[in-house]
Amino acid sequence: MLSPGTSNLGAGEPPDWARVEPLYTAHRPAARAAAVSILGPAHDVEDIIQEATVKAAQRIHTLRDAARARSWYLAIVSKQALDRWRQRARHHRRVVGSSLDQLAEELETGRNTVRVLPVEDYPDLRLAFEFIDTLPGKQRAAYLLRHYFGLDREAIAEVLGCGTATVSVHLFRAQAKADKEFR
Repeated sequence: MLSPGTSNLGAGEPPDWARVEPLYTAHRPAARAAAVSILGPAHDVEDIIQEATVKAAQRIHTLRDAARARSWYLAIVSKQALDRWRQRARHHRRVVGSSLDQLAEELETGRNTVRVLPVEDYPDLRLAFEFIDTLPGKQRAAYLLRHYFGLDREAIAEVLGCGTATVSVHLFRAQAKADKEFR
């Protein structure tokens, strides 16, 4: 357990590992659960816990009430996980968003048709791609972004530059045509 006193550690002094180690040991499962609840079963959850533990060791002098140590530590872990989630989202928008914008534009203007596999060898797949190519531009883009790339309506709306309700309409109409074509 943490000792009840506080120290006068300054920002430039080393971390207080002696006070943080028992905190880490006692609450590691809860810290992991908190990070996983924010990030999902990501490969970097352990890194998040380590980074948060380092921050806790550097800031342990700010803990005034040892009875609140668990919530204090878990708040640091949660903040660290949320920061990583935001970092991923920014990276995803920057890297994937630009390529999805380009794909959506190409699909909308008809400069791109989807050919992932040699469709000649898969007659059903060829029919599916031919069907997708018959959809109007934004319906085709929304349908592919949802079913091929797995994007949610908000992300599709951002790519297509429209509202989520409009995306829902595009997806509904495309799905209705698919149901009619393949049933």
